[in-house]
Amino acid sequence: SLGPENIELYYPKRFTDRIKVPFIFYVRESGEIKAVYCRGKHTASGATFNIKRGVGSIDIDAASLAREVNFTVGGKKVSASVTKIDDPYIDLFGTISSETVIPANSLVRVTGNLTIASTGSLTVNEGVVFLVDEAVDINLSGPVKFSGTAFNPVFVTCTRGDRYWGGFITKVSAGTVEAHYTIFCRSGYYDSDDYAWGHAGRQALFYTGNSTLTLDHCFMLDHIGQIFMAGLSAQIREWQD
Repeated sequence: SLGPENIELYYPKRFTDRIKVPFIFYVRESGEIKAVYCRGKHTASGATFNIKRGVGSIDIDAASLAREVNFTVGGKKVSASVTKIDDPYIDLFGTISSETVIPANSLVRVTGNLTIASTGSLTVNEGVVFLVDEAVDINLSGPVKFSGTAFNPVFVTCTRGDRYWGGFITKVSAGTVEAHYTIFCRSGYYDSDDYAWGHAGRQALFYTGNSTLTLDHCFMLDHIGQIFMAGLSAQIREWQD
């Protein structure tokens, strides 16, 4: 059982039907992650998860979520507040050839393979739920930026909680990804032909060739493929203020 430790929780503040919603836990003491082992539980469903070396997570089906979501972690109660959204979604597909900005807290659905052209860019602001259909890729010749915050992360996942989308693919220097406080889930659909990458022989969440991937407080959960595949002249960087 935990004692005076603090439990830090990251999760999407909004969700929609048919997806799985992740909740990510850190056990901290004096601001540092404490390498403890304990059990967590989602109170409503009884589903359990493990905290290993102070870190753990659980995915919960959208159908099982109420506005207030309660957990116990090492005997301590933890609560989260979420909102179901039924707003019309912003539909993205084809080619983005100019500067495109997604407003905060929007619902986005990528319904077909998406290309960011060298003349275009995509900025996704805080709180956006960014759904990608099964098997869909996002190809980058221009920059993408996810601007989540600690309180209101961006959430990128597959449109269906039992399916997987493709991944981000960049092979040119301008095709950069910069992400802050973003939760990425359920990528890696392809495992053959042009996607038999690296030792795993499967698609990655990020294929970064001749380009730069910059991550600041990002989370990757429940992918069927790899997370990173670094091509020639690639850089993967932790964000530095």
